[in-house]
Amino acid sequence: MDILNSEEWTVRERWFNGSMDLRFSDASFEYSDTPLLDCALALRYAVNILAADSAASVDLNGGPQIQLTLDGARVTVRAAHNEIVAECNFVDLVRAASVFFRDLVNEITRIRPEFIVNQTVEAAYREAGVRQLGREQFLRHSHAIRLRHKLKSVN
Repeated sequence: MDILNSEEWTVRERWFNGSMDLRFSDASFEYSDTPLLDCALALRYAVNILAADSAASVDLNGGPQIQLTLDGARVTVRAAHNEIVAECNFVDLVRAASVFFRDLVNEITRIRPEFIVNQTVEAAYREAGVRQLGREQFLRHSHAIRLRHKLKSVN
């Protein structure tokens, strides 16, 4: 099973590609053919860096680099090489980044539960809190971990 031993960079940058729009107030930043899991993780980490340092940037494939600046409870969002500027509330940004991450991982593993056998996907599953969403998600995770142990013992 190829997914079992795929490296983190492969999982993050080559799987789960799609298009998306990041929207902040009236501004929209479009990304095409971007690795969505990498995007969700990058946004999540950028929010953590923003909280600690009051500034962060997000550089995603398929669209503009975004620079975030925190001033009190307000976040200013700027696209590099572009004049688009927007603002949002920090708490709203944290919530949106967390929900996007959680929902993406839940949807990926709902459609293809066997992906959880990969350590990168399993770590994202745990970090996003998907395992705690309900009995079905808990059982999905437990089954994948048992399957991973079986597959590793065969190899």
